[in-house]
Amino acid sequence: PAQDGVKEGDGRALAFPVLDGDLVKPRTLLARAVEVRVGRIPRGFGGTENAPGVGARVTYNLNNYFAVEAEGNIYPSVTQSDYTTGGDPQQMQFGVKAGKRWKRFGLFAKARPGFVSFGDTLTPVPVVSGSALTYTFDRERKTHFSTDVGGVLEFYPSRRMLVRFDAGDTIIRYGEHRELQNSFPSGATTIGSAPSKTEHNFQFTAGVGFRFGGDG
Repeated sequence: PAQDGVKEGDGRALAFPVLDGDLVKPRTLLARAVEVRVGRIPRGFGGTENAPGVGARVTYNLNNYFAVEAEGNIYPSVTQSDYTTGGDPQQMQFGVKAGKRWKRFGLFAKARPGFVSFGDTLTPVPVVSGSALTYTFDRERKTHFSTDVGGVLEFYPSRRMLVRFDAGDTIIRYGEHRELQNSFPSGATTIGSAPSKTEHNFQFTAGVGFRFGGDG
């Protein structure tokens, strides 16, 4: 029977195993699928196409067709700095996964808004030395809105284990920012405002996950 006000078998309550003599009574967990896996950096992140990264994903399966999930990725490889990207990127996405799960595999579509953050971007700063005007750069973190859309293929080697492959488009909205520009017609270098822009980046990840709670 359930103890401590925790209802068993519904896959929704957060609790931990309780020892009762020699008997371990499992409690259900909040997340019915928790995944830890390696991924690859999407093309267009700071000009680096294949920098390796690591990440983790937590998925809650509402049923065999619909799930909500959150994913975080870090890419330790330092990317080249420019006005909007640079340093080691971090990524967070939150959203939904919908499709069909069969006994041994599942096919899903996903849509997950979130953000991508770069810790070493460049911002130009004017420096006056006597009568000469030059420029230097401050290094700062910039965070951009992103949306991850694509497909998911899952295989189920056992009741509690899954292998997952994700492929999709990570759409990044780079915000308005300052950069060095050549004025026309004089050709003098000045600091100007660059408009926002949206870029599409192919992203592929693969990983192994473990399912807890509920009916598996």
